[in-house]
Amino acid sequence: MALVNYAVTDRVAVITIDNPPVNALSPAVWDGIDQAVQRAVADREADAIVLIGAGSTFIAGADIKVFDTLKTKADSFARSAGTHALLRRMEDATRPLVAAIHGNALGGGLEVAQACHFRVATKDAKVGQPEVLLGIIPGAGGTQRLPRLAGAKMALEMATDGKPVPAPKAHAAGIIDQVVDGDLLAGAIAFAKAKAGAREIRKSRELPIPDAAPAAHDAISAVRAALKTTARGTGAPFAAVDAIEAGINHGFDRGSERERELFFRNGPINIGLSALLPRAGDWMTHDYAGVPILILRRADGSLGAFLNVCRHRGNRLCRADDGNAASFTCAYHGWTYGNDGRLI
Repeated sequence: MALVNYAVTDRVAVITIDNPPVNALSPAVWDGIDQAVQRAVADREADAIVLIGAGSTFIAGADIKVFDTLKTKADSFARSAGTHALLRRMEDATRPLVAAIHGNALGGGLEVAQACHFRVATKDAKVGQPEVLLGIIPGAGGTQRLPRLAGAKMALEMATDGKPVPAPKAHAAGIIDQVVDGDLLAGAIAFAKAKAGAREIRKSRELPIPDAAPAAHDAISAVRAALKTTARGTGAPFAAVDAIEAGINHGFDRGSERERELFFRNGPINIGLSALLPRAGDWMTHDYAGVPILILRRADGSLGAFLNVCRHRGNRLCRADDGNAASFTCAYHGWTYGNDGRLI
């Protein structure tokens, strides 16, 4: 089954991400999006492009298994450079590119949406940059494009507290261009056709920051002061502020370079998952944007992240005695979960 599908409807190329359960950005999904956008740009039957997620959500973040492949600084910078270049290619598409968001656009999902020219969403959708909740910062341009869409104050808030923002609030802030009533895909196609008719393309990286100096610098100072109390012992929120500040002071390109440097310093290599989960069967639970996930070291040494984690006393979840990581049993409730995180 293809993880990214391509079709043309009413002269609009529809690119559908289909990587259940949450359309996580695995390397194959990244490549599929890149190839599909370039195909749409070359397609004479398409005047505009819509990017949408299959199932219950848009893109709920990056595939955490990728983090465990980044062993050195060179690995991290190479991966980051490739991702930044891919998103720039998307943004440079010569036909209007519209992200159609339902469910969640979180982390890398929101960064992909920000690289589109426009964003539409259902009323109950949520967007967010929750990376700080995993001890990292947005690493795919989120600290640079978000301030240009929503202003420095809102971007600072989202990148340092990690809380998801409902679509109506995101619309008011400028992150979402239209809230769609009714069928999302139909609404997104209509929106994209209108932009194609007007020959309108808007690159987020080229937008001026709405709340320019001195308001942006006042917001940075205020957030840094607050973090001294609320974020003691954690470096990621401060690093997110530094990255946003670099983009405000030095522009998108230099800000992006600073983001990549800070992402390495506060990034997946330094999360220490290899140290925290050294053996097959080792696991930990974590809140990701309010959603409980389980991070597991599989028998083959790879990492897995699963939803629907059973939560109870002390955030504990008991592994089945077979030790093969095929299932998990909650000792408190007696519920058993399969490798996909679903109840058996």
